[in-house]
Amino acid sequence: MEIKNLIYEQKNFMTPHMVSGLLRYYDDKVFHKGQVVNDGQEKQRDDLRKVKVVNILNKKVTSKTEMHWKNLLVKLIHYHVLRYAQNTYGSDLNLTKMTQIDLLKYDVGDFYTIHVDCCEKYYRELSLIILLNNDYEGGQLCFWDVNRKNIIHKVKTEIGKLIIWPSCFLYPHSVEAVTKGTRYSIVSWIK
Repeated sequence: MEIKNLIYEQKNFMTPHMVSGLLRYYDDKVFHKGQVVNDGQEKQRDDLRKVKVVNILNKKVTSKTEMHWKNLLVKLIHYHVLRYAQNTYGSDLNLTKMTQIDLLKYDVGDFYTIHVDCCEKYYRELSLIILLNNDYEGGQLCFWDVNRKNIIHKVKTEIGKLIIWPSCFLYPHSVEAVTKGTRYSIVSWIK
């Protein structure tokens, strides 16, 4: 089986109306600079990853609206992850723990270099991204061959699209630098 065959894309995972409501709610929230795991430690490394982050899953909920978004995202993600596992592996793989849900904001010049999502400190079985908007340029999600020499798949940017793939070393990926506008997405990991 080709590596590319395990990259699952679901159009309209979230409707434009849902995306608009989510972005309006989180618009005034405090975003923090994204970090990377380097030598087993979380560090800010603007040469590897430049993005702003709001944690949705593991922060204290301060309003009913925030609880709504958290519960809705958990439910939708869980459903599609189980569907992906059943269709891909023929079982649910005991995928029970969602480790994080983060809203990411990439401004002009922001990017994430080639990386994989699983490491010794953070074991992850599946990774997912929800693309929230398409009114920007650059910022494309790219999957690379295992040698990190050639792009094997560029994800077409569409509002509300879900992408799921195995978190292992076979799926190095990157986000190209945004050249115009602001790119919003949600990331989550399952173990």
